[in-house]
Amino acid sequence: MRPALAALLLVFLCVLPALAAEPEESKEPVRMRNPLVTEILARGTIKAPVGMADGEGVVCQLPEQDPQTGLVMWRLYVGHMRDFDFMRGPLLLQGPLALGWDGIDGNLYAQEHPGGKFVKRVAIRRLTSLPDGRENLVNEIIDLEASPPVIRPAPDPSEPQTFLSFGEALQVADESEEATLLIGSLGPLEIVMGDWVFRYHPVDLGGPCASVPIEQCTKQPKILTLAETRTGGKKAVFAMPRDRNWIFRRMVSEPAPDDPTGRIEFEMFQEYVGKSALDNEKVYLGKLMRVTLSLKSVSIREISKGWEPVIGYPGKFLSPKEVREIKAKQRAARPATARRVGVSADVGTGLIRLSRL
Repeated sequence: MRPALAALLLVFLCVLPALAAEPEESKEPVRMRNPLVTEILARGTIKAPVGMADGEGVVCQLPEQDPQTGLVMWRLYVGHMRDFDFMRGPLLLQGPLALGWDGIDGNLYAQEHPGGKFVKRVAIRRLTSLPDGRENLVNEIIDLEASPPVIRPAPDPSEPQTFLSFGEALQVADESEEATLLIGSLGPLEIVMGDWVFRYHPVDLGGPCASVPIEQCTKQPKILTLAETRTGGKKAVFAMPRDRNWIFRRMVSEPAPDDPTGRIEFEMFQEYVGKSALDNEKVYLGKLMRVTLSLKSVSIREISKGWEPVIGYPGKFLSPKEVREIKAKQRAARPATARRVGVSADVGTGLIRLSRL
């Protein structure tokens, strides 16, 4: 073999594994920087239309000053995955200004599809002002099947499948990958602390979890936002590492009055696959994590691991100390020849339930 050809083949064989390998997911929180997406996540109202599957789409509104009247209005935004198949990327659309938006419902226009029911038309109500100053709700339809997508008056209730030919076109506002996380948001947990607002967004990006081995369940991200409300300009938005699940537990500390970064601390459980100390079965155990969040950064510190899930109470865990106490009571109560039993606990009442394996 010629030396030049041999050298070229050697280089190719060295590069091939790198080309084939998928990019590794970040193990640390990542700051999100898309201006529109982060503003909606930190300050907007986010709702998934009724009837849409988790992660299919989202309807948002964001406060904005009307340049003509100077009044604070609400701008409509509609996010969805093109064709709802997660194959052609996210699309975030911008709609008109209104006094407000309400009554978001996709059930009215769910369409049968070989893969199930899909929603591509969403009922919504626009809050407007009448000439005499009274407020009025107008029934409208967001039609994502139109090209371009439009918002138009709702059809006559007696003929719900008759759609008017005219409508107000929705403009493309964003098509970035960060918009995918917004579209998958299931609505935030929000905690107001004086001039600061903390939000925790569960996100669903689709994927099987019921019919696959426990280790293969799709990992879902979570989003943390911190925004200062007095001036309305300061905010920080972070995407958590895509582990099996993050579960918010409790706040530990709020921002100090003289802290311009809004530093807060809270606890979360990070689920991981492991063997239960109670019945030796493979389950989602919990790591107790302490999260420190500010406008500047976010850090995560492990406090303890081996927290046992409580059967029938999603997101609830028994501490390692509680597990040791339960096992000690089991050993003291059962005869030496008794079969092993599985344990679940009612965290509200402290009751312990035993079920034979």
